[in-house]
Amino acid sequence: MTLQEIETKKAELRNRINEAKTEQELEELRKQAEELNKEVPTEEKGGAITHEEERDLITDTENLEQRKVEIIGTLAKREERKVKEFTKFNVFKSDEYRSAWAKKLMCKADNEFTEDEKRALGVALTTTATTYTEPSSSVDGVNNGGLFIPETVSMEILKEVELESPFLRDIAKTYVKGLITFPYKESSSGAEWVEEGKDNNLESDKWGELTFTQMELSKTIRITWKLEAMAVEDFINYIVEEVSKEMRENLADKPFYGTGVKEISGITLSGNNIDAEYETTTNALEAIKAAIALLPKRKRAGAKIYLAEDLALDIAFMKDSNGTYLNNPVNGVALNSIARYPVEVDPFLKDGDFIIGNAKWYKMNFNENLSISKDIIGRSRVNDYTGYCVVGGAPVPNSFVYGHEKAGV
Repeated sequence: MTLQEIETKKAELRNRINEAKTEQELEELRKQAEELNKEVPTEEKGGAITHEEERDLITDTENLEQRKVEIIGTLAKREERKVKEFTKFNVFKSDEYRSAWAKKLMCKADNEFTEDEKRALGVALTTTATTYTEPSSSVDGVNNGGLFIPETVSMEILKEVELESPFLRDIAKTYVKGLITFPYKESSSGAEWVEEGKDNNLESDKWGELTFTQMELSKTIRITWKLEAMAVEDFINYIVEEVSKEMRENLADKPFYGTGVKEISGITLSGNNIDAEYETTTNALEAIKAAIALLPKRKRAGAKIYLAEDLALDIAFMKDSNGTYLNNPVNGVALNSIARYPVEVDPFLKDGDFIIGNAKWYKMNFNENLSISKDIIGRSRVNDYTGYCVVGGAPVPNSFVYGHEKAGV
């Protein structure tokens, strides 16, 4: 074999080394490299290989061995990922389940699922079987029960809803199964100074208990078969947008105006608030000033003022006795605070309404994770996706001041 032929063979060997994916391929390439090392070029140089060429061949062989070590390590990590344990506690957080969930809803063929996606989906279906009807081999629980939405998608939906409701965003949400009641401290004797050597007096605390009405929130969206041809990530984004749009009004409105009957309990419900009714002739700032004075001192820490949009506009265009704007509405700054309290405009508050308080005093618990089921309607070439969750919520009594105009006689 000539030097040129050896060089060509070496170049081919290098390319195959870089493309090798299995240990078996590498072993075969190693044998070829050894054979190449034994080749002696027969040319006018006397037929002997130079020291430089010999070093090149040795380097190629060493590179092959290094590549073998790298690929074996990669394969080992890949095998390690394959045996990663999915449990009912971690599967809904995994990227594998996120993509498997979307593919299943899109009716993708089995060969379009990776092995990790199949295992994640299997664990998820086993988990939901304790809540829903046992899935069958043909539908895997999609039509006869539902697939829990992946935790990441669920959080994306909730964040989309929160974008339009500052109050909902500020609520500290919990995800405790079966939580129906929530204890809270009504009053306390507090700490006191004592003399050295004397026992502390027993603290006297009064505890109350919130009872959550469990609200079944369910919305259905319709998607055409044509839309389901989109990419997996595009499909997920579309679902997030559509479900959040449907849920937005209900989930953001009820912490304010929920009746407590078949829905969560709202702040404006009688007995849940400190009433701050004001005359229709009272300007917004005066009404807010009077309302702040009603908020208990213990509840003022971290409190915000949540305004309806019309009140924010009234304040922005308010004038003094000379007809001069108090706040320049043209290229002026937004309404950020009144007195020392931060201000947020919440579009879900009705005209003339405002709420003052710390959102942590509203307790919201998701008793059952957000899930989604699919109904196929062949004659219309559409699929209905129904989102469902169980959520409870109620304010700690006397923690919020509810400002509103006096009803007309």
